[in-house]
Amino acid sequence: MHKLIEIGVQILEAMFALGLVVSCLAMVLGLIWTACYNRFFQVAEVRGRWMQLFTLITPWTFTAYLPMLVRAGPEAQDSRASRRGIRA
Repeated sequence: MHKLIEIGVQILEAMFALGLVVSCLAMVLGLIWTACYNRFFQVAEVRGRWMQLFTLITPWTFTAYLPMLVRAGPEAQDSRASRRGIRA
């Protein structure tokens, strides 16, 4: 019985660590999206036609790409790096 409790505690600790990693990733993605969204309202201050276009489109394309990124998981970045010949 004592061994079973130890295994349960280890599982809970692993789940807690995974939750911390996922929440940190969510915060980073939220910060990126917030920066893009706030820039969207400052498009008049941006110089250059291409930068204005980028500023207008970025929040919406980032939002559209998020479900694919979440579905693909961490393997998505590994596959992109391997296609470019970068070793992790």
